[in-house]
Amino acid sequence: VTFAFIACAVITMNLMSLSVIRYARDAWFIDAVPEFLPWVEFALCLPVIWLGFVPIARRAWEWARRRAVTMDALIAVSAGAAFVLSCAAMAAGRRDIYFETAAGLITISMLGRMIETRLRERALRDTAAVMRLDIARVRAPVPDGEERYLMVKDVAAGILVRIAAGETVPFDGEVSCAGALVSTAVLTGEPAPLRVVAGDPVPAGATVTEGVLDLVVT
Repeated sequence: VTFAFIACAVITMNLMSLSVIRYARDAWFIDAVPEFLPWVEFALCLPVIWLGFVPIARRAWEWARRRAVTMDALIAVSAGAAFVLSCAAMAAGRRDIYFETAAGLITISMLGRMIETRLRERALRDTAAVMRLDIARVRAPVPDGEERYLMVKDVAAGILVRIAAGETVPFDGEVSCAGALVSTAVLTGEPAPLRVVAGDPVPAGATVTEGVLDLVVT
């Protein structure tokens, strides 16, 4: 995937550089461009179509068979239309050629997918680290305002537990306190902590970053 993206990025940069010549003619900066220039752009665009567009279109088709529309479908339609219309314009001798647009859309989509994959892999590694944490006991508030400790294996649904700032939430639960800041970065990849209030669900593996969280185990 990395090789395909690098190859498409290099080709796309060259395509955009060549397209500047055509746009300069349209802006009357130059009088004419070589007649073979559109064919050079067409030839450069073909590897991008093969390396980038074909996998995108294949994924879009698989999701379409499940009656779902994804970002791959949008990229496939827009980049495919730009490529096909450019071929038709080139064959008809018109100037409305957008090979660089098709290649740019494909390359940007590949970059986004690479970033998403890296973030997902990092989140999975962080989640695995959380799952390996050995949490043996938790605090449980009692009516007189004190706290007692419960072994994790003795905690059942409906029990109220208390998690302080910096601690990991060991159970799925529902917030019963006024509010606290909770980070779910290792689960969702969302870097910013979220403020939870009474009634909000909190998943196991989240981390309390500020305040004290009272949680009814679900």
